[in-house]
Amino acid sequence: MIAYKNNTQLFSYSILFIALFSVLPYPSGIDIFKYINITALMWLIMVVFFIAYFELAKNKLNSYQLRFVKYYLFWNIIMFIVGLFVANGYWEFKVLIFNSFATFLSIATYILIEPYYTQKILSVYFRNIIWITIPFLFLVAPGAYGFFLSPFMLLLLLVPFLDSKWKVITVIITILVIFANLDTRSNLIKYGVAAIISISYYLGLHIKLNWLNLIHKIFMIAPFLILLTAIAGIFNPFKMDSYIKDDFSTEITRSDGQIVKADLKVDTRTGIYKEVFETAKYYNTWITGRSPAKGNRTELFSDIKTITGTAERSGNEVAILNIFTWTGLIGVFLYLLIFYRASWLAINKSNSYFMKLLGIFLSFRWLYSWIEDVNVYSINYFLIWIMLAMAYSDKFRMMNEQELLLWTRGLFYKRYKMGNINKLEEFKKKNEDSRTHNLP
Repeated sequence: MIAYKNNTQLFSYSILFIALFSVLPYPSGIDIFKYINITALMWLIMVVFFIAYFELAKNKLNSYQLRFVKYYLFWNIIMFIVGLFVANGYWEFKVLIFNSFATFLSIATYILIEPYYTQKILSVYFRNIIWITIPFLFLVAPGAYGFFLSPFMLLLLLVPFLDSKWKVITVIITILVIFANLDTRSNLIKYGVAAIISISYYLGLHIKLNWLNLIHKIFMIAPFLILLTAIAGIFNPFKMDSYIKDDFSTEITRSDGQIVKADLKVDTRTGIYKEVFETAKYYNTWITGRSPAKGNRTELFSDIKTITGTAERSGNEVAILNIFTWTGLIGVFLYLLIFYRASWLAINKSNSYFMKLLGIFLSFRWLYSWIEDVNVYSINYFLIWIMLAMAYSDKFRMMNEQELLLWTRGLFYKRYKMGNINKLEEFKKKNEDSRTHNLP
């Protein structure tokens, strides 16, 4: 019983360490991280957390609902073993371990499929994040604010269920993340889409189920169609200069304090796609990938050779390209199945409109994995698995709006946490005139 309680606590508080790990690579001008030898400590902490994850998840590893996650996890374990044999030298073994920690984050879905654990871990985050944010604003680059504050994207979707205090906090955080550094376009896109979904929900603009399914299919199919048009030279969305003629540039302050002009239309992805595909062709690793110990050959970032001895990137900014490089088309196909099934279930097999919109947001995040959503051991990537687990969870999808309201309030207030059932009737009575009860 004590061990079980300890594992639960370790799991719950792991989210704060993941938030810290998310911003270590992005120090501000006050770089205190350079004085800390963090690698060994980070790995030790992650190993301890993953032991706790496995202990809590092992009873659900045969869950039929999560079968695609299991296949994906199993394939990543195989590729990790392959990596042990193909890795050469210190850097490749280090890369293997670092990349594998990210790919193994999927095991958390076996825990987070239970609303109790999802509420518990997010509650730890939101109860502590405000006092963590204050020093982080000075210790990390402004473009990284959106990384350790990623769970607020979920709160954006849940805005109709928040009380006034947390609505204000969520709006302030969103504005901070978007405008802290406009050159970080990813924050604008991800938080922006979540905000649009939230506003439509809050205003009661409810989309019919057949239209939701159409949007879902468009998001799921779009990456393949866009890739084909780009390869054929018909249309490349990353070359924005070809279809946006206006000047979209802004001045930003770099971490060293220097003010520079940044072009928001610059293409930072086409070259990466070319290098990844050229690597797959060179090694003939289209189907199975090269394992997490390896990366893609690069000329764009050839300076890395002075550090690792090889002009090869162990990972890049585009999640789907990392999955392809490490685990091949098999890994990409399994990743597709995970997102397709989860988003379809949320849209078509849930009792609340919120879950349907969560399904739309997940299908968008599948599309966005072809643009960014880099799969590293970070809170942004962890959030994706949290939302996937919610979509797969029968218990979450069975909730009506009243039950989701209660679950959401339990993220911030102990009296509404799951298990305090004696408070339910008091809660309903106190809020019987609330506009939230009129949600679909």
